[in-house]
Amino acid sequence: MSHAAENVIVDCPASEATTYVIGFLEELGARDDEGAVLAPSVPVGDAKIDREVVAKLTSSKVTPGLTVMGFSWRPKGGGPYPTFEGNLTLTELTALTSQLTLSGEYGPPGGLAGAAFDAILGHRLASASLRALLATLKSAIETARKESAVVAATYLPTYE
Repeated sequence: MSHAAENVIVDCPASEATTYVIGFLEELGARDDEGAVLAPSVPVGDAKIDREVVAKLTSSKVTPGLTVMGFSWRPKGGGPYPTFEGNLTLTELTALTSQLTLSGEYGPPGGLAGAAFDAILGHRLASASLRALLATLKSAIETARKESAVVAATYLPTYE
């Protein structure tokens, strides 16, 4: 097994961001034991690798300012692609920002050849995949927060 971890700063408090992550994944099909289908696009030189994965939130632990959710993915349709098992963590940084971290273990497929590939290039592809997924989640969180603010503003009383 190999370890990978990446993080990104999100313009949203951790408690709100957790709700938006769950909502986003539910919109993409995550319900009960079903996972959400995601397609992180990983740049490799001038090309891109697009591979759909089925992502699941498996558990969560919430304390003030910190949410840790179990997170896993597997390649949709199988194939010679790694699976991932780890945590998606939201840590409150300020009243308006949080850090979103994805960390965990993945198993390079292909035995010794897969391990050699992982040492040469695969680990960089895994990190790039995590960054791509985090960018997608960051965008979903910040978009949902803006939309929520717009809806809330329409219900504010006006005084004339």
